[in-house]
Amino acid sequence: MNIIWYVAHTQPSKKIIAKQYLLDQVYEVYVPKFNKIRRYVRKVQQKFFSLFQRYIFMRLDLYSAKSRGINETRVVYHLLMSNNLYPAKAATSIIDKLPTQEIDDGIFPIESLINFIKGDKSQFLDDGFAEQPAIFESVDDNSRFQLLLNFMGREVKIPTSTYAVKTA
Repeated sequence: MNIIWYVAHTQPSKKIIAKQYLLDQVYEVYVPKFNKIRRYVRKVQQKFFSLFQRYIFMRLDLYSAKSRGINETRVVYHLLMSNNLYPAKAATSIIDKLPTQEIDDGIFPIESLINFIKGDKSQFLDDGFAEQPAIFESVDDNSRFQLLLNFMGREVKIPTSTYAVKTA
């Protein structure tokens, strides 16, 4: 028996349903997520987001008879393929280490997901400040990066999306 981690691609916003369908079929399923705090006018709300959007990990023996039904599972598009021939294997060493970083059942602290340290040199990738050098300051409650930008002789703190920043 050759049990390995594979990755299934799910329909948008249907990962929890896909997980339940696969658990009902007695597959081992892993869906890491992180907690994000959102502040509204007078409310603070916690919301959970998937660490890997639209992907779930499944440990299975690909050559068993029951694994053939995965692609027919509702809300699951397909297993990710390698060279369009075989399902792509997820790195077992990485997937097995992920739970050791969790603070709760499948929940990762947002701070552990950020590779920036206060004072790191960075650059904007888009917005009106593309390619401008900046300094990483912090992550705010909305999981947006706060960067210090030297603008007209003053340091200005600019919030930006995490995908709009790279290290310099």
